[in-house]
Amino acid sequence: MKQCIKITVTFCLLLVLGIGATSAQQAVDTSQVITVIGKVVSVNDDEPLIGATVVVKGTRLGCVTDYEGNFCIKARQGSTLVVSYAGYDKAEVTVNDPSSEKTVRLIPSKPQSGWIYLSAISSPREGVHPANATASAPAASPPKQTMIHASSTD
Repeated sequence: MKQCIKITVTFCLLLVLGIGATSAQQAVDTSQVITVIGKVVSVNDDEPLIGATVVVKGTRLGCVTDYEGNFCIKARQGSTLVVSYAGYDKAEVTVNDPSSEKTVRLIPSKPQSGWIYLSAISSPREGVHPANATASAPAASPPKQTMIHASSTD
């Protein structure tokens, strides 16, 4: 009987200590989550990049910049933010100082090739009501292709 009580008391003590340690760990984890405020601009002219994507690396947490390039996101201290925008190289910023506002300057990406091919193929779709149809060329017309040469200043 004494052995059973002793085991029960030991088990309860370990259980209480385990819960206390878990609660303390959770408190530390939530205190490390900070709100990161910043702005995304072009490195060329410091113009805000509207609709740039800011994502916490390795998570699904993210946001999009507003019309002034501003963003606000919650992240753990020490995590990395990945900032991207169409036509610009991605940038990674480490979250260290929660008190300062981050300004991320993105560099325009260089074109992969001097040639850009645009294709527009139109064909009538069967079973589409004319009110819901988009403009299309007659079925007999060939597909249209336009070739544009983009030159680089480099």
